[in-house]
Amino acid sequence: RSPKFKKMTQSDETDLAFLLRCCESSGFSLKICGTNMVVYDPKALEDRGVVRTYTFGDGRYIGWDFSTGTADKCYDYCTVQYTNPATGKLVKGVYKAPEYKKNENHTELLITNKKVSSKSEAKKYAKAQLNLKNKFERTVKLTIPGDPTMMSGLAIQMKKVGYWSGKYIIHEASHKISSAGYTTTLEMRHINT
Repeated sequence: RSPKFKKMTQSDETDLAFLLRCCESSGFSLKICGTNMVVYDPKALEDRGVVRTYTFGDGRYIGWDFSTGTADKCYDYCTVQYTNPATGKLVKGVYKAPEYKKNENHTELLITNKKVSSKSEAKKYAKAQLNLKNKFERTVKLTIPGDPTMMSGLAIQMKKVGYWSGKYIIHEASHKISSAGYTTTLEMRHINT
């Protein structure tokens, strides 16, 4: 899929800030690699199959550290609403995360300052913002015996760790050789499936 815009206006912002805003509004990511700019769909990475599974107590890891996002709050739905000042017409779109039905106490992310022209545009923006806000809500730092095949973008399955069980994507892989041997540390974020 490719992001499509009817119109985007750049005003009082750098080119990079403008491109980042365009990407974020459509659920895409942007990164700079050397002299190249790469725009990609994180969903395509998240939909890849799992390359490795780690289960609590299986002895295939050296250690792990679990953490939650700085806000310590995960949203399970997002509402985007905008009232056109000229017409007084309200445009509203709601996107619910896959876990929405499982939760009894729902947490809402409410956005009222985003100019949208249709319900579908509001819902699309709501989905992108919900995914962005929840992206690093649940993270794991896993240290394993050295494995040169582990790299960012790969998916890992965590099992039998309660709330922390599920599918994760590696966003950073560090390889270290010391007198104690070769280790790989994977910094991963949970994928809402």
